[in-house]
Amino acid sequence: MKTQRGARHRVALFVALLLARGAAAQEGDPGPADAGLGTKTAASTAPGPKPDPLNLPGMAPMRQQVKRQAKSAPGIYPVYDLPQGWLLFDRGGKPKAIGAGTPFVVVGSKATGVLTVSGTASVDAACVKGKPGKANAYVLGGRGADALGTPIIALRIPKGQRVDTRAAKLYRLVNEVSDETYTRYGQALKESIIEDVKSGAFLFKVDDSLGEVYARNPDPEKIQLKIDFGSKVRIGGVRHALVLVEGANISRTFRRCVRLFADDAAVGECADMPSDLMTETQTLEFVAYDPSGRGQPFMLAYTTREPLWGHERWGYRLSKGGAKRFLMDALDPKCRERF
Repeated sequence: MKTQRGARHRVALFVALLLARGAAAQEGDPGPADAGLGTKTAASTAPGPKPDPLNLPGMAPMRQQVKRQAKSAPGIYPVYDLPQGWLLFDRGGKPKAIGAGTPFVVVGSKATGVLTVSGTASVDAACVKGKPGKANAYVLGGRGADALGTPIIALRIPKGQRVDTRAAKLYRLVNEVSDETYTRYGQALKESIIEDVKSGAFLFKVDDSLGEVYARNPDPEKIQLKIDFGSKVRIGGVRHALVLVEGANISRTFRRCVRLFADDAAVGECADMPSDLMTETQTLEFVAYDPSGRGQPFMLAYTTREPLWGHERWGYRLSKGGAKRFLMDALDPKCRERF
């Protein structure tokens, strides 16, 4: 029993360390951590030269308010089910930097398990200087893979460590949005959005001249609010926790992000979930993965059916302090027309 508890503690600890390193890398690339899947209808992109956020369609903030987006946490990778097998993508990593036999905790839509790298794969799944290119991909396999469902993410196990995933909790998040959701949370959401406008966290498009006028005199009645997704989650120390995917349109600027409510109060920042030229929220599936089983979950979003511009993987850490994004593996808007 002592050995099992120690192993379970270590898997929770190494996940926390991975996310801590990701949080320390927040001054990273301003654009998406891009992904791709090698076909014209299922292709995403890998980072080429650092994109200028002022040139991304629908994602261009005012020049005085350029906000850096966090890099994906190191050691956490998106995984896709492709004809070549289950492929782990290492965007920006060195080719063949992950050796055969390297173990990962793989989180699927139904369960988690430990799989290992069995080889590399060459896939047209990157966007390099505006053109399709190769991405670093690794084939994952091992006993029990069939029971995991759709693969979502992989967490690298530190060398020499053993883990036990049995303590982890994984559960599906079902969309519970109704008219009551708007009645119960709508006003609080608008007030939080107004605070974001005042603080500069709500980034207007650079060509949205009316946005500047609104920022000087914000009016909640002029906010067009959408709640695309909402589901209860289990967070330690919180009686009633609800995670929402909200969409707010002000003037000519639209923002989609993830926000956490704890006991009917909005907590923390709205963690960005850029939507321009990416898949719509209703095409995403959501699960919660709690590596320690103690109410410190990730919210993971993933595509299953073939989206127009490519498959996606998203990851958010949820805590009493709010939501924080650690993974965005999605299509680079600058390259989508090339696929």
